[in-house]
Amino acid sequence: MEVMKTVAFYNNKGGVGKTTLTVHLALYASKVCKHTVVAACLDRQGDSYRWLTDGEGVRGEGAHRVNPKLSAIYTPHAAPDIGPAADLVVLDCPPSENIGVMVRPNIWVVPITERLAAENLYNVIEDLRGSDAEIILVLNRRGEGGRRQLQKMIEAVSNVKKTTYYERGIGRADAIVRITNEFSDIWSDPFARKIKEDMTEFCKYILRRCGLRSA
Repeated sequence: MEVMKTVAFYNNKGGVGKTTLTVHLALYASKVCKHTVVAACLDRQGDSYRWLTDGEGVRGEGAHRVNPKLSAIYTPHAAPDIGPAADLVVLDCPPSENIGVMVRPNIWVVPITERLAAENLYNVIEDLRGSDAEIILVLNRRGEGGRRQLQKMIEAVSNVKKTTYYERGIGRADAIVRITNEFSDIWSDPFARKIKEDMTEFCKYILRRCGLRSA
């Protein structure tokens, strides 16, 4: 019997793609792999909950059945107590310095962009310092900052202890803006072949790190 795993997406700055990755992991794990998934939005902005509920407003705490295997909940005041009801819990976390105390996931996923990697990476890791969970860094919008910025990011990551760097990363694509506005997913976009591959491989990678079926 599979034991429930929790993956938390975190960065203490916005605009790095944590909501996009949260939503896609939840959808892939539930629709493709048929895992029972709970996607919990802890961020008061409610972006991942709004995305998964086709734009439903966030007034107080809420819950929504997205598909037969996926439930989305909005719980900005505290981490939810899911119990054994799911194979996978995916947390979209707020930019709080106390996040390492608020939630105890199996894996932290920290999306970074090249412009933030060297400047802010150590501050992010400091927020998670008290956690025993694995920390995985993933470069989002790969190639956006140019080759020099990419090299700076690689150097910064190589000096961070007790972390894993997901080398493939996620490419930059205009399709992300489209699907965000439409509350859809990248696999539904007919003009985004390369980033579909990136997102699929990322989801598979995280599921494997959780010890869960990835396809």
